[in-house]
Amino acid sequence: MRCTVAILRSIGIGLLTLLFTMALWASTTASDYAEKAFFDNQFDQAIHAYSKVLKQHPKEPKVLYNLGTSYLKAKQYGPAIFYLKQASLYSPRGSMIQENLRIARQNRPGGNTVSFGELMAPFRYLERIFSLREYASAVLILGSTLGVWMSLMLWLPFLNRFKILRRGLWGLLVTGLLCGVYFWQAYFYTGFIVIQPSVVPVHLYPNEALSPVMYLQSGTETRLLREEKKWSLIAVDDIGALWIPKDSYWKLNSGFHF
Repeated sequence: MRCTVAILRSIGIGLLTLLFTMALWASTTASDYAEKAFFDNQFDQAIHAYSKVLKQHPKEPKVLYNLGTSYLKAKQYGPAIFYLKQASLYSPRGSMIQENLRIARQNRPGGNTVSFGELMAPFRYLERIFSLREYASAVLILGSTLGVWMSLMLWLPFLNRFKILRRGLWGLLVTGLLCGVYFWQAYFYTGFIVIQPSVVPVHLYPNEALSPVMYLQSGTETRLLREEKKWSLIAVDDIGALWIPKDSYWKLNSGFHF
């Protein structure tokens, strides 16, 4: 009986090892083929090959970058923006990712991307240089430091004379809380999308019988406010909340990632 169990266990381990080796070999082969097709300027074949690799490594920034760059070289700017933006979310400091994303946004029909408001520019900068782990660590360190100082000023009478310092620390605490609320609302409560077809009608209400208010072109980036069965509510700068068909966009895995 023990021999039978040992034999079955050995067979199972061998099969798992074989499957893992085959999957790794297939992934490497597809990646090598995609790279060769890219450098041979066969961008359609590179897109097809990188798409296969992405199914096995959906969160790999390098694969997302290569696929987005292949679309960029093929002058398909909508999917190029989508995959490069995905790569930037996983690797916010990637200079080549940001450069190719800038080129795709400039060359897409309609020009650059949606701004989301100039007031958010400082937060966009923080988004590009920090990961979620780094941002959370900074918030914890700042909160702990401020907590210690507040405790000292509340319990040690001689520190009450430093009113300017105390007000400054309160200001830092409030600023940190506001930044935390913004990041929570922007990256966990709402998502981001990229328009997929060449032209998408946008409606004031979720009804195809109504005339479109405007049209969004492929590669346009905007915020997703709410999803329903067939329609989604999005935020459009200078206009407000409008409705588009749910199948007309790619949904980004928005936010920071560990």
